[in-house]
Amino acid sequence: MRAPASRILASTLIALIFAASVLAARYPQPRTDTPLLSGGDYWSYRKLLVINGSTMDLYNYTIRFIVHYGAGTDSGEHVYLGGKCRADFGDVRFTDGNGTLLPYWAERVVEGDHAVFWVKVPYIPANGTTTIYIYYGNPEATMEAYDPRSIFPFFTDFSDPTIFLEEDPNDHLRIDAAGGRIIFSGLAMNETAYICYPLQISKDAGFALFFAAVINTSDPGFKMYIGFGDVLGDAGAQTEYLFARFYDGPALTPFEISLEKPETPYASVGLTNAWAYGEVRYITLIRDQYGNLTLHIYTDPERTTEVSGSPLSVEAEYAPQHAFSYLYLITSENTGSPYAGYGNILAPLFMTKYVS
Repeated sequence: MRAPASRILASTLIALIFAASVLAARYPQPRTDTPLLSGGDYWSYRKLLVINGSTMDLYNYTIRFIVHYGAGTDSGEHVYLGGKCRADFGDVRFTDGNGTLLPYWAERVVEGDHAVFWVKVPYIPANGTTTIYIYYGNPEATMEAYDPRSIFPFFTDFSDPTIFLEEDPNDHLRIDAAGGRIIFSGLAMNETAYICYPLQISKDAGFALFFAAVINTSDPGFKMYIGFGDVLGDAGAQTEYLFARFYDGPALTPFEISLEKPETPYASVGLTNAWAYGEVRYITLIRDQYGNLTLHIYTDPERTTEVSGSPLSVEAEYAPQHAFSYLYLITSENTGSPYAGYGNILAPLFMTKYVS
């Protein structure tokens, strides 16, 4: 017998990720009569999620859910399964309203506690709704192995050497695919090295870029940049929007993060003491469809706790002028002799569509 179909209107999902909100069933509905999804077994429970659209039609839009193992009240991106799923969340599935499986990627799993899922929704109509379901409660099921490159407009874990170009004449940049990181180290004064990934982003498309970074040096000249450009060439010259700069600054402004828009008119905002030596920060860079820029800096991998002073924002003076064909990961040094420490960009690095 099904539980009452009472519902709660969830709060608008976290603004940096979503252009939609979710209406979730308060109680799981038993689904022992459900047709097989996959694997030859039945799923015992499902919850209804109704996604409310924005002012424009959205296609292949990726939405994040934080799925909790224990009991709780569903709200926004948080969904609670009341202990009725596998502890490793291997039986969690998502379908559209007709029962067709939706591709998903588990960014993070904390066994017996929570998991972070990204779900690719084919269509969300303007000013309308789309219904999807989350299924769970199958002890025999294991996690589906969807390729995240098919879910996001851009994704890399640094394991594929064929999808990037690099400029590193003095061998100061190293891709550690097994360790899931790019290591920048040992630059001399005025040296620059970068990796460049090809992209296809139209000038009026909004997007959000997700990654993590750490600095392990006390050298005030060390800098790491994240930039976007429309022409392949020198990273500094061809980057039309230089979104973020991470570095160990002078004594009075250690470990600064800044958000910059080099196009005329130039704009920049900064935040000092954003992290300390050896600390990982989880970064979200956003450009909305109007060209406004936002930088969020988090202390946790779920991106729920921001550092003091975050987010940083730069408003657009005019409509975006450039499509983006390249993503640059850049490092430079401007203080003299090579330093002993290093900076890392940590995998995965991925991008979603974004509508404000």
